[in-house]
Amino acid sequence: MNKKIVPAIIAKNQIELNERLSRVMKYVDLVQLDIMDNKFVPNSSLFFDFLLPKAKCKFEAHLMVQDPED
Repeated sequence: MNKKIVPAIIAKNQIELNERLSRVMKYVDLVQLDIMDNKFVPNSSLFFDFLLPKAKCKFEAHLMVQDPED
C-alpha cells in the first residue's frame, strides 16, 4: 500500500493562503484546503472568496461547514 502525506492548509485571508501554499506546492501533488465556517466547528478558515494559484498540484476541499451547499 502506498502512503501519502497531504498537507492541509488553514488560512484566514488571501495573504495567509498564498504564503502557506507557496511553502508546500513545489513538494507535493495534492493539497487539502480546510474550509471552516465557525458554525459547524469553532474555527474559521478559507471562509472568504479566495483565489488559487495556477499549479501542477491538485486541490481537495475538506468542508467543515454547517451548510456545504451554500
